[in-house]
Amino acid sequence: MTHSLKISTELHLIKLRWFSVAAMALAALFSHRLIDSFDLALRLLALSVFVAILNSGLLWLGKFYKAKVRTILVLSPFAQLAFDLAAWSVFCFLSGGATNPLITVFLPLVAMGAMVLEREQAWLLGGMAILAYSYLGYFYQPLAIPDAQVATQLHLFGMWLVFVVSDSVIIWFILQMTGAVRERDAALAATREQAIRNDWLVSMGSLAASAAHELSTPLGTLNLLIDDLLDENTASESLRADLELMRRQVDACKRTLNQLTQRSDGQKGEQNYRKAIAPWIKRMGDSWQVMNPAASIEL
Repeated sequence: MTHSLKISTELHLIKLRWFSVAAMALAALFSHRLIDSFDLALRLLALSVFVAILNSGLLWLGKFYKAKVRTILVLSPFAQLAFDLAAWSVFCFLSGGATNPLITVFLPLVAMGAMVLEREQAWLLGGMAILAYSYLGYFYQPLAIPDAQVATQLHLFGMWLVFVVSDSVIIWFILQMTGAVRERDAALAATREQAIRNDWLVSMGSLAASAAHELSTPLGTLNLLIDDLLDENTASESLRADLELMRRQVDACKRTLNQLTQRSDGQKGEQNYRKAIAPWIKRMGDSWQVMNPAASIEL
C-alpha cells in the first residue's frame, strides 16, 4: 500500500507540472506585450515547450511503471520537485533573476517537498532552493525596462501570477494527496477487519476442535459400555433395542465431533475439507435417520 501511495504521489507531481508549464507560457506571452522583447518571449516559450515535452515523457514513464508495479529514480518525488526547481530557476535566470516576482514559486515547491519527502530530502530540497535563489540574485539576464510604470505593472502581474499558480497548485495537490491517504486508510481498515474476522474464525475453530477432543473420551467410554451390555446374554430384547439406539446416537455424536474437527483443521488450510457432496449428504441422511428411526428416507 505504501508503494502504491508513492506511485500515486509521483503521478500527481507529474500532472501538477502542467500548471507550471501553463504559467511559463502565459508569462512568456505577456512579457512580449509588457517589455516589447520578442527574443525574451521566444526564449521563455522555448523553455516552456521543452519542459512540456519532458513532462509528457515522464507522464508516459509514470503510467508504464505503474502498470509494471515498479518505480525508478527519475520518477521519485524528490527528482520531480528538483526538476521543477531547476525549470523555474532557468526561467527566472532568463527573465531578471531574483528581481522576477515569479521566483517566489520556489516556496510552493518547498512546501510540497515538506509534505511528501523524507526529512533529509525535504531539507536538501530547501537548501537547493536557497542556493538557487542566492545564485539568481547575482547571476541573471537583466530585463531592459526603461519605463518605470511598465516595470511596476510587470512586477504586479508577476505577483498576481505567482499567487494564482501557488493557490491552485497547493489546493489541487493537497486534495489529491488527502484523497490518496483516505483510500489507503480505507484499504488498511478493510484489511484489518478481514484479519480480525479470520482470527475470530480460527479461534472458533480451535475452540470447536478442543471441545470435540474433550468429548471424544466420554463418548468412547459410553460406546464401550454399550458394547459390553450388548455382549451380555442377560439383556432383554427391549433393552437391547434401547442399547442399539443409544449406540447409534453415540455414533452420531462422534460423527458430528469429527466433522467439527475436520472443519477446524480446514480453516487452517482449505484443501483439508474440500470433499465431494455425495458423502456429505449421506452423512446428513444417516444423522437424520438416527434421530427419526421410525421414518424412512431416500437419497
